[in-house]
Amino acid sequence: MVSTITISLTYIMLTLCASMAVPDGFNGWGDYIKALASLDGIKQIPTFFAAREAMGDTGVAMLGIAAFCGIATGVIGNFVALSRLICSMADDEIPPKAFKKRNKKGVPWFAILMVAAVSLIIPFLGRTAIGWIVDVTTVGAVIVYAYISICAFVLGKRHKKAVEMIFGLIGAVISVLFVGYFLLPEINTRGRLSAASFFILIIRSILGILLFRSVIKRDKTRSYGKSQIVPLIL
Repeated sequence: MVSTITISLTYIMLTLCASMAVPDGFNGWGDYIKALASLDGIKQIPTFFAAREAMGDTGVAMLGIAAFCGIATGVIGNFVALSRLICSMADDEIPPKAFKKRNKKGVPWFAILMVAAVSLIIPFLGRTAIGWIVDVTTVGAVIVYAYISICAFVLGKRHKKAVEMIFGLIGAVISVLFVGYFLLPEINTRGRLSAASFFILIIRSILGILLFRSVIKRDKTRSYGKSQIVPLIL
């Protein structure tokens, strides 16, 4: 915990230095950012450039370590969360029984191995393919956030809690704006999704309907309810 806080503070400190460091030949931070595409080397990465200007190679090393630790923490957290989720679903006899397997300490080792096996394939598809996956995952995350926000609003209305209703409504509106930003080319002309990302999103949606149809058929405990609308929502 202490090491995580230390790394985070180091990262924040070096990032703040970025607002102070601008290479020679630029009038300010705005001109520097606009010219990033024409630069090369460490000048193309403002935060690392700022770290080197502030602390030399030591600053670059510290920022690199902090960034690596942050990424590693996220990856490990996702592995743990996803493997435990799959294992819990296996306890309800939704995925195959093999995903129930745990070691003596209760770690769902089989689920972790399966998640790792799928994850290892992705980097070999190239940087562009990873970008497509990030696009699709981002859209999915926004849709999930919208769904949760709507649920928060409904629960707040049911329990007559104005705060939950307000924040649920705000979350839903923000989510709709983000979905429009990603999916409507007329709104987002520069950072819009590529044709490949749209194609993957369509394929993922079709496969998702088929997958959740199978999941709900195997859901003997009725954890997902009985309504036919459930697989469409998922």
